[in-house]
Amino acid sequence: QWYQRRVTGTELDIIFQLRFKIYVGDSRLVLGVKVVRAVQSSTGSYGVPERAVDGNTNGDFWGNSCSCTARSTQNWWVGYLERKASVHRIVIYNRVDCCPDRIDGAQVFVGHHLCGTIWYQAGVSVYTMQCGGAVSDHFMVWHNNGHVRRYLTLCEVQVIARMG
Repeated sequence: QWYQRRVTGTELDIIFQLRFKIYVGDSRLVLGVKVVRAVQSSTGSYGVPERAVDGNTNGDFWGNSCSCTARSTQNWWVGYLERKASVHRIVIYNRVDCCPDRIDGAQVFVGHHLCGTIWYQAGVSVYTMQCGGAVSDHFMVWHNNGHVRRYLTLCEVQVIARMG
């Protein structure tokens, strides 16, 4: 079928968008690879980890679509894919109703590959990390705050990838 052929370059984004629509906007789908489980270091304010992959990019925490850890010096959130994929980008939607600067310094990984660090910018609510095609069956957002206890809140995590 058309969606099973190999693609390169800009075709990847077009086919992802088509597949995304076929599956009724389920952001757990990554070119046919599902996020089958999401876990985090702790849970604060009922912000369960599955909320970060519920397909809703609403940045208002009280809209019940953001994950949130308890206040700690080292927080993490991990999404597990049903199988390995070559990850090109990870897009993170930040909280906008309060304290968006909490995301500052969070690092994004695909397996052991560091895609990059999120540096908070006032007025920016969506951060895109380039992952260069790193291959893994999981991806992580990790926040080491040194001695400062903070929350890690993710309102949506989207993975742009192709089958590895």
